[in-house]
Parts: sequence; structure tokens; C-alpha cells
Amino acid sequence: MKLSDKGGLTIDRLAHTLMEFNPSINVSGTTYKDGYMAFYHEERLYSVRNIKTGIVSLVYANSPYEAIEKVTGGG
Repeated sequence: MKLSDKGGLTIDRLAHTLMEFNPSINVSGTTYKDGYMAFYHEERLYSVRNIKTGIVSLVYANSPYEAIEKVTGGG
């Protein structure tokens, strides 16, 4: 059983679903740059995953590259 299938608040289940989500390189809406993967969720919302650590950040941006820059501090 996945953590997202367990009980808890909706936000708890959604957080686990987001962490379990890992799109492949062929998924439309996924951009890779400098060890980060940005995935577009509509209305300018992106999730940006550090591929090495697995840490996911949510950020509003105008492009996937801007989303990654916001997460990495521009460098």
C-alpha cells in the first residue's frame, strides 16, 4: 500500500502523491537542467525536484527554467 492510499487529511495524501510522482524523461511537461527536473502543473505552478536528493519544491514561474532558477537561487 502506498502512503498516498492511507488516511489523513487530503493535503497529507496529496503531499505523499507528489513525492511519489516521478515522471520519466518522455513525459510531456517535464524539463531537465543541471540536476533538477521541473514539471508543469498548469496555471504557472511547477514542481522542481532535485534529482540527487529527491527534494521537491513548488514554485510559480513563467517557464520551467525560471522555476529551476528560483529553486536553485539562480546558480
